[in-house]
Amino acid sequence: MKRPHLIRIAVSIPLALLLHTTWVQKLRFGGGSCDLMGAVAVSFGLLHGPEVGLGTGLAGGLLMDLLNSRFIGLCALTRGGMGVAAGLLGKRVFKENLLVTGTVGFVAAFGSELLGAVVIRASGVALDVAAFLGTALAVGLLNFVATPLLFYILWRDKVRVDSRDSAVIVE
Repeated sequence: MKRPHLIRIAVSIPLALLLHTTWVQKLRFGGGSCDLMGAVAVSFGLLHGPEVGLGTGLAGGLLMDLLNSRFIGLCALTRGGMGVAAGLLGKRVFKENLLVTGTVGFVAAFGSELLGAVVIRASGVALDVAAFLGTALAVGLLNFVATPLLFYILWRDKVRVDSRDSAVIVE
């Protein structure tokens, strides 16, 4: 991976964490808020493959865990899984279609919430299934909107950086 892409990742993770904890978390819809770190992991997974999606999700999720989680490692596990899944899907789907990108963001966020609920429930914490499903659906819908926006910003920057290196961009 090229150095500008690593710099973009190193800037995106803390920025997403800062935005998530200060602003995005306060914007609630249906009991849930957008999973901005998940959208970052999905976007990088789609752009650069499953390894980068995993690394981005693990790093961002671990920072989220250290800031405000009772279950250290849960956010890292779920966000890393989101990045890997998106990276694997990015090899098989036309990722530049923003509807596809939004759908991947929705499925990844909803799946991440389900995996988190299974881990929390397995640890003995009571969980209201109906309320949880409503929240998971809301998070998925918000990521359906946020992921294509973030992906488009990162994709445009990637094309700009890649076009400086060569006249033809081959992925």
